[in-house]
Amino acid sequence: MDGNGHRRCRFPRGHRRNFYGSLLAGGVGRRGHHRAVCRCHTGDEGDGPGPAVIGRRQLLAAGSLAFLAACSRREDVVVRASDDGFHGTYLADGWQLPDVELTDQFGRAHNLRTGWDTKVVALFFGYLNCPDVCPGIMADMAVARRRLSPEQMREITPVLITTDPARDTPDALKVYLERVDEAFVGLTGDLEVIKRVGAELKVSIEQGKQLPSGGYEVDHSTQILGIGPDRAVHVVWSTPGLQIGALREDYARLIG
Repeated sequence: MDGNGHRRCRFPRGHRRNFYGSLLAGGVGRRGHHRAVCRCHTGDEGDGPGPAVIGRRQLLAAGSLAFLAACSRREDVVVRASDDGFHGTYLADGWQLPDVELTDQFGRAHNLRTGWDTKVVALFFGYLNCPDVCPGIMADMAVARRRLSPEQMREITPVLITTDPARDTPDALKVYLERVDEAFVGLTGDLEVIKRVGAELKVSIEQGKQLPSGGYEVDHSTQILGIGPDRAVHVVWSTPGLQIGALREDYARLIG
């Protein structure tokens, strides 16, 4: 925990808790009273990877994610769903996705509200240079999706919106995400636009202080957002502490 009350990125294995709750508007949150914030620096790479290059460490991390997503066989602890049937926090009215244009990992314009051809979207805000929390969450998203039936898998799109667009170029996103799950869509754009999108979806994004190494800290909240066919957020999953089995069950319920 730093001086501002932010929890840093590294969580000891076996010590994950559910921190989401008070961020929800109107007191909707019911599980805990704090939000987890990923607060970590970009490492000692100076200015980081260039437009078409991703660092060796990030490639290795992404490769490890792909292995975990493809090969994980562990059984999750059984988690009881709430009265609404979801393990995450359910929002009946939902938060509508902003009607904004971002850029995907192939360099194409992508409308955040209308650019989907699946029933459900699972959205996470994070960045490629994050040392462990962001990669772990994306791996869990990929594993949960792969535990669905083939028909259900085709009805959900996992999405990363970068909180570090200066470094997470379309090429870098493409190289990284194809090693996690080929279904992942990576979106980047102007940082101020991304911050506004995050604010509308109750996701905090801040660039922290510059580091002597040349890198900088990136602060962002770490919840996963479940978006339904109406393109509104209807489920919010707190991380860390979310079990893959619970996420898979909620994916299936949201797909219908």
